[in-house]
Amino acid sequence: MFYRISFIIIIFMCSLGEAKGPRFMPGHSSERVVDSEYSIGDGIDICEYGSLTCHVCADFYKNILPKLLKDFPGKLKIIVRPFPFSKVDVAGARIVLYSKDPHGLTLEFYKRQDEWINAKDQILAMEKIAEDFGMSRADIEASQKDGHLENVLLARRLIFQSKAAPIFKVGKSILPGLPHYESFKKVLEEFLDWENKGNPVDKFDALAAFSRLAKENDHEKK
Repeated sequence: MFYRISFIIIIFMCSLGEAKGPRFMPGHSSERVVDSEYSIGDGIDICEYGSLTCHVCADFYKNILPKLLKDFPGKLKIIVRPFPFSKVDVAGARIVLYSKDPHGLTLEFYKRQDEWINAKDQILAMEKIAEDFGMSRADIEASQKDGHLENVLLARRLIFQSKAAPIFKVGKSILPGLPHYESFKKVLEEFLDWENKGNPVDKFDALAAFSRLAKENDHEKK
């Protein structure tokens, strides 16, 4: 019962767009943040739950996210919520969330993912990358002492009880895994059209939209 109620609460918060972290716009740095999330862009809310140790999440962040920001300028706000699977994930997420530029540092971690994942001391390697990125030693150490932030990140993992990432929240739908970009783009276009017509964003059924597109694609192949 606790997990079910907590799940409803976190989805409700997401649908309200309660991203207390800073907004990152291309060409500008984010402000310092000690919240459990941050956002990129400005527009209709899309939630992404990702893990720094996840290769598919890295693919989204390095390759798909830039396409979304380019194809939907000023129309999407990507709310990034770290979704840890290990103590390394938790440590990395805390470093990111204490950074002056959480988006930029997350991207740097993903670009150098193979480097720190294969390091003997993965957390130390991530701390070194953060320092190379311009983060102060004092902020890195403060992030690792923030027990409240750690508890919030771990609770998020327990609430979802998912064994894989990324996870997306679009409208009222939870979408596990990384969708094909062209299909994702079409669904987001429908989402924006839905919102522009004055419909409540938390009522948009992205799963139904994906299912319809899949059927249309199968029909065309036949």
